[in-house]
Amino acid sequence: MNLSAPVQSHLNGRYTFDNFVVGASNRLAHAAALAVAERPATAYNPLFLYGGVGVGKTHLMQSIANAVVEELPDLPLIFCAGEEFTNEIIDA
Repeated sequence: MNLSAPVQSHLNGRYTFDNFVVGASNRLAHAAALAVAERPATAYNPLFLYGGVGVGKTHLMQSIANAVVEELPDLPLIFCAGEEFTNEIIDA
């Protein structure tokens, strides 16, 4: 995992809570993601998002990271792909 690369390089600034479409099927996931963004490492720790293609998992995860970077710029944050995370766990 490249800890020297800025986390912002992996984030899409268009993925925010402001433009996430909340519906009946994703209301709980949206609320949990907001709670994590407001209280990183305390609310829903860990947070697992799962679901089919196109339901907003990436949008919510990037929304959390973008909110944390904006509100707590000095907080260490690693944002990586699931495969990279799994490989790091296996290697450890």
